[in-house]
Amino acid sequence: MEEADIAIVGAGPSGLISAREASLRGVKVIVLEEHSEIGLPCHCAGLLSIKGLREIRVPCDGP
Repeated sequence: MEEADIAIVGAGPSGLISAREASLRGVKVIVLEEHSEIGLPCHCAGLLSIKGLREIRVPCDGP
């Protein structure tokens, strides 16, 4: 079994951004998600800010 420095529960936008940021800083991360396919079923409110979209590198227009 591999060990991690932190475990992030939930592979939604916040969890994945947090995991990426921690990983970029050299932290060994594991992301735990209860569903077999990320994004389904959709439990997110369906809203993500322009800043959030840019964080996950989705091209978008806006200020």
